[in-house]
Amino acid sequence: MKITYLPLDDRPCLTDSPKYLAQIAGIELELVETDQEFRESALHSDAMILSLDRWVYGGLVKSRVLEILLDKAEKRISELEGVLDSCRSPVYAYSVLMRQAPSAFSEEEAVLADKIKRASIHYDDSKKFSEIIQGIPSKIWDLYLETRKRNFKINQKALLLTAENKIQFLVFAMDDLIEQGLNQKEKRILEKKILQEKLQERSMIIPGTDETGFLLLTKTVLKSAKLSPAVFPFYSHPDSNQFLLEYEDCRLSELVDLQLKLIGGRLVNKREDADLLLFIHSPQENQKDVPIDPVLGSSSQWIDELRSSLSKGLPCILADLRYANGADPLLMRELSYKIDFSKLLSFSAWNTAANALGIALSHGILRWSFLQRKQDSDSSKEESFSKSDENKAHFEFLYLRFLEDWFYQSEIRPALSLKLKSEKHSVMNLAPRIKSRCENEAAQKLNDLSWQYLKSFPCKRGIKSVSFPWNRLFDIQIHLQKDFRREK
Repeated sequence: MKITYLPLDDRPCLTDSPKYLAQIAGIELELVETDQEFRESALHSDAMILSLDRWVYGGLVKSRVLEILLDKAEKRISELEGVLDSCRSPVYAYSVLMRQAPSAFSEEEAVLADKIKRASIHYDDSKKFSEIIQGIPSKIWDLYLETRKRNFKINQKALLLTAENKIQFLVFAMDDLIEQGLNQKEKRILEKKILQEKLQERSMIIPGTDETGFLLLTKTVLKSAKLSPAVFPFYSHPDSNQFLLEYEDCRLSELVDLQLKLIGGRLVNKREDADLLLFIHSPQENQKDVPIDPVLGSSSQWIDELRSSLSKGLPCILADLRYANGADPLLMRELSYKIDFSKLLSFSAWNTAANALGIALSHGILRWSFLQRKQDSDSSKEESFSKSDENKAHFEFLYLRFLEDWFYQSEIRPALSLKLKSEKHSVMNLAPRIKSRCENEAAQKLNDLSWQYLKSFPCKRGIKSVSFPWNRLFDIQIHLQKDFRREK
């Protein structure tokens, strides 16, 4: 199976991850960067996954500014329609409902973006809105509204292409959410349109953004393999649904249900009916970003259940959603002494709850689907770590998730951020000298932590270097040593 994949933008998390996931699934993926590459690849692909924001605007950040006016954006959609008319493979597309705040690349821009976000949230409250709007230059606010208007019209056109069967499945992803604001108004209009066009089975509106392409990749593979995994969830907190997620507009169980529905999986009420077990380290209160001094909150019963399931060889996915933007470091240290991390199908604590859950489900279910197909086609169940590209990709990607989601995002980045702020340096626009210093420090600490806490891993790969491709601390690319050896 060959899939053409046009990612949302060129961040490493969106270009490296789908390559790993395709290898884990045992399929061929051609990741393209331009519309011309997409046109050419579409002619000989079995399916296509397409970010409409990349096609129309050039990427997620560019979709939040008015560099491309409506008439040009509509022309880009018309060009896409021509491509879709000429290809016979199914197209799985996604488009982002523009978030409340524009992108910010400095502390000053972040302050203005927060004002715009609050103005959007309180748009229908004339008193609060009038107070907030006074702090926003009128030209900036007008450009913001015009950008929203353009994007919404393009989203409506995308829905029309779906109704005309030129797009097989369309996802509207919603970034950085609360339960009110201008993007929620747009959501309600699109929901009505989906019902009117009877597209409930071929279109969804779902929280999250960056993980959407991974979920569509998983959906495509499962559909081709005619698999529908049954998943049983274990929540670490019995009342997890009473707590709000930091960047989503739904409760945790609803988020799980939506993502499984999107990929073609299903929830089951009994663990014995499940193909996979989903262990979720859920918030203990309304979700917040990773704190500097966290408090261990997981019950010993939940940890024991995970340990017991892994020791029995059951397929387990671990999604750490207690905090946004990183793993719970105390939980992870506790688990490092009690479980073999390499036995997990997947792990993630990446960014928002939707992001982390989406990558954990995608990785875990694609790994499971590969093993299912391997078992069906090969009577031998013994895996060769040294010879199987799929096994190499799985263990390496799993290893990288611990490096980035736990070590870097939860332990290293907060310390680097505090240090830079104390020195009066920006963390959102790193100066070259500061960037180099932080990259070296992060690489050294990643090496130290990996040898300390990932002793059970079946592979040992030193960190060659790290880089911050967007000149900010949040986005990191970890470069591993080339040799990939099983530890004796």
